[in-house]
Amino acid sequence: MLPGAEVVSVCSRCGGDHGRPVLRGGGPALSIAYAGGYAVVAVAAEASAVGIDAEPERSDDLNLDRVLRAGAGLRDWVRVEAVLKADGRALRIDPGAVRITEEEDRWCARFPRRAGSITGWDAAGPPGMLVSVAVIPRSPRE
Repeated sequence: MLPGAEVVSVCSRCGGDHGRPVLRGGGPALSIAYAGGYAVVAVAAEASAVGIDAEPERSDDLNLDRVLRAGAGLRDWVRVEAVLKADGRALRIDPGAVRITEEEDRWCARFPRRAGSITGWDAAGPPGMLVSVAVIPRSPRE
């Protein structure tokens, strides 16, 4: 990050302090997730948006069948959350509508009312944490 940079959050719908985090005065795209006592941050200088999510590894208390799809696991949820953060509409989009396909060294997500796909990666994180990052590249016009 830039020395002296201030991170602020402003909701694009209501102006409240719970929106997408940005650097006051502009700068690279960023996203923050809090989980298991950690804060993880993604910064993408050449992107129009980035999303990150993290969750403590656990499997015995999850049932994502009704939220995502039958057999969905925590890794699926972390990817979907990163995608929805990058998209900027968060849970105004049905998480179950996000379809992720594996590619060689990354994954791609598609869902209704979004042209094109969002690219993502599973990232290294603190021990016992699952972390995924999703990026929307800057368009040539930006």
